[in-house]
Amino acid sequence: MSGGRLCVGLHITKCAGTSLITNLRRRLSEDEYYFCSSYYENWLAGRPLFAQLCAPDRLRIVFGHYVHRDLLSVFANREVFLFTGLREPVTRAISDYRQLNAVRAQAGSAALEGDEYVASHAGAICTEILRAFPATDAAEPWEQARAALMAFDYIYDTDAFETQARTVFEVLDVPAESLASDNVSDRKIFPSEFDTVMRRGYDHIEHDTGFLEQDLKLWAWVRPRLGQIMPLPPRPHGATNEAARAAFCARETGYLVHEFAALGRLAELRQGAEGWAETARAVLDRVAQYGA
Repeated sequence: MSGGRLCVGLHITKCAGTSLITNLRRRLSEDEYYFCSSYYENWLAGRPLFAQLCAPDRLRIVFGHYVHRDLLSVFANREVFLFTGLREPVTRAISDYRQLNAVRAQAGSAALEGDEYVASHAGAICTEILRAFPATDAAEPWEQARAALMAFDYIYDTDAFETQARTVFEVLDVPAESLASDNVSDRKIFPSEFDTVMRRGYDHIEHDTGFLEQDLKLWAWVRPRLGQIMPLPPRPHGATNEAARAAFCARETGYLVHEFAALGRLAELRQGAEGWAETARAVLDRVAQYGA
């Protein structure tokens, strides 16, 4: 499959991206995918960073929270199928609030109050889209996000995952039977002291939807387009952009450190990085010896 069609997918938080990853891992070999939604999970599994991939041309799909527009330039010599999945904003926010509290429980922190969540997560869907695919030619964030999404080949509906995600599998030419949604946050167990706070938080989010105004406007526009392959002009082919590759790898480093910091695992990351550096120095020293 080297040099063939490549799927590039943006994983919007709590929009069935984990389900997609889980199902694809069962059907593809490890050198055919690069998933960048959880660097911590990749770390535990010993998976490489993008900069460490030996044969990126063998990839058939790159998918995750940290996919960025730069990847379109990194793979400018490939035909790209760009996709994402979206979900009704209020339902997504409640699921996201639950997931954030699951992370806080894991880190030994206090539960996040609903009003704190509302104050810090206004228009989260638009924010995630624009972080990955910046667009500045419109006034409101939802219009900017709409402009970004107009460059996508396909957008699936999270609530219709088992049918609409099949399109991604068809593009990849891999079996799509028995697709199953995998809601990770529903399986989380919380300390009893979280219960009252989270019930209060759910109520707050459901009744104070003003913070989702931009997301709701975007949802109204995108909903009729869900599950339809959009007729876009072909993207021009060109040489791989090494500057874009360097920019994406540098951006990943920041995300990696941020994720470990949120989990209280920076010491673990530092120790591992020192191990990488020591190995790299030993390799470079030996290369220099052979070069001499």
